[in-house]
Amino acid sequence: MTTSIEDPVANAASVTLGLRHEEQAFEVLAQLFEQLPFAVYLCDRDGLVLRYNRRAAELWGRSPKIGDPNERFCGSYRMFRPDGSLLPHHECPMADVLRTGVAVREQEVHIERPDGLRRIALIDIDVIKDSDGNIVGAVNCFQDITERKSGEEAAIRLAAIIESSDDAIVSKDLDGTIMSWNGGAQRIFGYLAEEVIGKPITILIPPDRHNEEAAILERLRRGERIDSYETVRRRKDGSPVDISSQCRP
Repeated sequence: MTTSIEDPVANAASVTLGLRHEEQAFEVLAQLFEQLPFAVYLCDRDGLVLRYNRRAAELWGRSPKIGDPNERFCGSYRMFRPDGSLLPHHECPMADVLRTGVAVREQEVHIERPDGLRRIALIDIDVIKDSDGNIVGAVNCFQDITERKSGEEAAIRLAAIIESSDDAIVSKDLDGTIMSWNGGAQRIFGYLAEEVIGKPITILIPPDRHNEEAAILERLRRGERIDSYETVRRRKDGSPVDISSQCRP
């Protein structure tokens, strides 16, 4: 990728690399580095770290010395691949981009700080070229996605628990439309998920108990929990089934 005047991050990177020499412009774009809402750092063609912002230092847990030949390609203490194997600095995505000239998009890297704390970073790296098309450096914009990844993994674990449960676990919106349906619900009521998702919950409720469901929905809309109660529901074949149910908003 060749930098363009419309790209402020690449613009600032170009200034730091000496592609432009106006001191006033340098100061303005240097301030931009600090004001960006994500972590960013810049390396020259040899991988020397030439500039990084406060957010990068916070994520790394350290402030590497600018231009230090022992601080090449990244300012993190240590890096790991998603599979847990050690990722040497000279094999990291920044090193690959400087070697190949191919940008990196949304790649995950696990970063270890000097205090042992590990974070997960999502990185985007663009190569910077001069007017003759020669690679002169690269800029890495990255963000901490540790909490987001933890939430995704928890959701996957929860989904697995729900699906493997012998109990019927059904979610519905506040209008009574079925939104999810697990294996336990299929075993108890006889419907496949595709037969009921998007249908009204009353498909499971005998007509003489529709008022009961209306009252339950009203309580859920008020944020109330409905503790365990015994009632009757209806299977796909029309036969009744006695159940013990509870609802949570």
